[in-house]
Amino acid sequence: MRSFILLHIDSLLSLAAGLLMLFFGYRAPAQQRRTKLLRACGAILVVCSAVFFCMERPPTPDWRRYPTSDGVASAEFPAPPEAEQKMDKSDGISVERSSLVCNLPYADVALHLSFSPIPSGMPDLSDDDVLAACRTQFVQQGSTVVREWRAHFGTASGFALDLERDGGKVRVWVRVAYVRGKLYRVVASSAGPHDEDAIINRFLESFRVERIQP
Repeated sequence: MRSFILLHIDSLLSLAAGLLMLFFGYRAPAQQRRTKLLRACGAILVVCSAVFFCMERPPTPDWRRYPTSDGVASAEFPAPPEAEQKMDKSDGISVERSSLVCNLPYADVALHLSFSPIPSGMPDLSDDDVLAACRTQFVQQGSTVVREWRAHFGTASGFALDLERDGGKVRVWVRVAYVRGKLYRVVASSAGPHDEDAIINRFLESFRVERIQP
């Protein structure tokens, strides 16, 4: 509902102003000329706001596949993503995370494709170790695990997590593959209506590991 209001705020304000003019214009006239002007302006505003409302549609998704900067994993985005570099900290250890991020403000949806190395000096991790670590990280951030299962992404195996926060108001989907000391993942989050699930599902299902480096 919030995303709908933000998307159509101009049309909604114009419509409200037009209806207000019509309301005062059709009350008992104190000055006939002024009320006629109010009626005319109100009617014009209502018609224009209705036209603009119909024209204000979310952009049509332009699905294209984008790879991680090392070319190992990829996913399809409905709009061009932006590159981000961030440092994640856990238990006093800092790890650089390279991401492609696409925010869809009209749908309250954020899509992330990222990878990060496992800190040097750590032993090789099993899929179960990676799953446990990711689950713990999200739970510590306030998420509740709704569902988890093993999955396959192109040439690599991994796992999937479906989570929620704030009593289900925010939903988060995670797909992770652990490949030769690096974590590759896609994360989708939404605070909007369920009618955006088609975009989220296509993004998640498009995640794959293209090749495994020697």
